[in-house]
Amino acid sequence: MINPDSNSGNGRWLLTKSQSFSSFIRGVVDADNISEFLNGLSLEYDEIFIPASGFSPATTNGAGEVTTTEYSDTGTVDFKQIIFGGTSDEYAFISFTMPPTWDRSTVKFKFYWAPASGATQGDIVTWGVDALSLSNDDDIDGAAHGTSVTVDDTVTAGTDGDLHITSATSAVTIGGSPALGDIINLRVYRDADGSQGSDDMTENAYLFGVLMQFKRNNTVSGW
Repeated sequence: MINPDSNSGNGRWLLTKSQSFSSFIRGVVDADNISEFLNGLSLEYDEIFIPASGFSPATTNGAGEVTTTEYSDTGTVDFKQIIFGGTSDEYAFISFTMPPTWDRSTVKFKFYWAPASGATQGDIVTWGVDALSLSNDDDIDGAAHGTSVTVDDTVTAGTDGDLHITSATSAVTIGGSPALGDIINLRVYRDADGSQGSDDMTENAYLFGVLMQFKRNNTVSGW
């Protein structure tokens, strides 16, 4: 934003970053200031919620099909969900393209889920995620997802039908060489055997979706 300087008597203009930033640029607008300002814009983050309805069970060790469950006693709250069992690792996937503002760096995720009836307060569920980026003429058969990242979440006192939201995963590096316009193959799973985390809940876990955070770049090119 460019605003009149609040200091009286000097007649200058003020170039500031938005309120989401911890610092601002003050002084005469010149090429150096604009460059610093635009670099600051690249530090903005954005989020995309990917609902369960968009996922499909993997061919190998697939989670359950997407189902609809009515959670409200009044019959007014329905959720699409994917069922992940409590004995072995199960996977689901979705493919999409990222917004053109994505800076092609790492991303993070939060999982939105609920435990099945019978779960005990203090039980732990481990969710995992990995991803792959494919460009034109890439070999799909020879492609591999990036390193999997997991996050543990603890069942709260509301053990039956209560929404649980995990903390953010650590940074997820997308496999391949991500470029704008690539197709992203995102895979989520439950590490039910506890090999990558501390999962000890024997009941099913219902996944409603994942929230993905990515870093933005202010430059968007036309086609």
